[in-house]
Amino acid sequence: MRFLALAVAVILAVTLCSNFSDAQGSGLKGIPYQRIRYYASQLALISSKSYARRVTEVMHVKRSGKHLAIIFEAVETTCKPNRMFLPSPSWCPVRKNGYVYHCMGAVELRGSSFQGAKFPRRVSCWAIHDD
Repeated sequence: MRFLALAVAVILAVTLCSNFSDAQGSGLKGIPYQRIRYYASQLALISSKSYARRVTEVMHVKRSGKHLAIIFEAVETTCKPNRMFLPSPSWCPVRKNGYVYHCMGAVELRGSSFQGAKFPRRVSCWAIHDD
């Protein structure tokens, strides 16, 4: 079972591994990295079930029109999910036996300043391995 999880992790890392600087040439110059990280953090909270998830890395970003597709890595924290605040490392440490997740979600951008966004109700996540 661990071999299968490791194989999936390697395949995902090889196919999806692209940092933000590589993706910046595809029409993302108008959106600051902090805003994309915020969108990824909100998507991580949407995907949380019993433990809040915190974004560790934004792996790939693609924009098509007003839609922004984000692939990111997240870890489970000891806090309960709450849409009012984002889990920070000082308040919500990582769970000792928590999973590392690769998640994918899309955000619909509103307006020209990219300040507002419409988030989906569900976000797809895959558990990669346990620590």
